[in-house]
Amino acid sequence: MSKPFFSVVVATYNRAHVLRRALDSALAQEGAPNFEILVTDDGSTDETTELLKTYEGRVVVLRQSNAGPAIARNLAIERARGDYVCFLDSDDYWFPWTLAVYRDVIEKHRHPAFVVAAMLETDESRSENPEAGQEISTLQSDCYFEHLGPFFMIGCPVMVVKHRVLEEAGCFPAKRMNCEDSDLCIRLGTAPGFVRIFTPPTVAYVRHEESLSLSGLDHIVTGVQHIIAEEDGGRYPGGEQWAKQRAMLVSTHARSASVGLLKAGRIRDGLRLYRAGFRHHWCARRWKFLIAFPLMALTRSMGSGKNTCSQS
Repeated sequence: MSKPFFSVVVATYNRAHVLRRALDSALAQEGAPNFEILVTDDGSTDETTELLKTYEGRVVVLRQSNAGPAIARNLAIERARGDYVCFLDSDDYWFPWTLAVYRDVIEKHRHPAFVVAAMLETDESRSENPEAGQEISTLQSDCYFEHLGPFFMIGCPVMVVKHRVLEEAGCFPAKRMNCEDSDLCIRLGTAPGFVRIFTPPTVAYVRHEESLSLSGLDHIVTGVQHIIAEEDGGRYPGGEQWAKQRAMLVSTHARSASVGLLKAGRIRDGLRLYRAGFRHHWCARRWKFLIAFPLMALTRSMGSGKNTCSQS
């Protein structure tokens, strides 16, 4: 069996109702190089097992007890044979040209370590069918950190990473948490060769209530705490040269999670996370947030106290 150019990693948990769409879109690639598809069933209890039997011989099926998407992806990465690894979430789908675009970009830019694709957001109420044959538009940088001038976040569904580089970075953190893709991006921050694809779109990201609340606020906070601890412990690459870029990334995550805790009424937890991320907010020059958050917490606390008094 010839060595695949791409390994497509799909982690799934109780998504039988949408998994077929994702797998069929991956199998329907036009003009793509040799590729393999690895599906990790993360302990599903729905009809996923029966569904995957219908793909026997076309996909590699792996199974584990429910441990979260990061560990499920790591299992597939261990078994992957391709030069590059790309990720397809089981509730999203690809367009027929996705892998062909990835290959063309990789070859044009001399096999970069890290490629980020273009995403088209949609929802379950409609099916996106963008026009085929759009011109490929990209921007190349020496590394991801260098590209952070026009700051943007990266999610797992749009990541294409050289397999060797991915393994050297340690893959995803082996814990149940959100922000695992952001942690990986930071650890890939200095990997040589970064390309961002602007057109055509290659991933249809399906927004729905389940995707917005899947892991919950606690998993988000766990992920942010992990990122802060990794940066404080000096375990991310780049040293002083890229300290500002890392601070921007850490601060953005910590700020969002702190505000989320506040909105959920978890004022003390929000303040703890605010303090844990204080140095990074300062380095990222988030002056407004540094001043406003304690005032927001105080206002919420006073309002909570009034509500308690009125109910007594």
